[in-house]
Amino acid sequence: MFVENERRAELLCFLVVTAAASHSLTSEWRVDHVVESCRLWLR
Repeated sequence: MFVENERRAELLCFLVVTAAASHSLTSEWRVDHVVESCRLWLR
């Protein structure tokens, strides 16, 4: 169970960093990249 929680935390951090990076580049809060980010992470 600990490993599963750790993986969830890592995925959440990855998504937050991706959203923050996107915002810093575009000055918009976009969520359309979340699906692609999840696909990249889950490979």
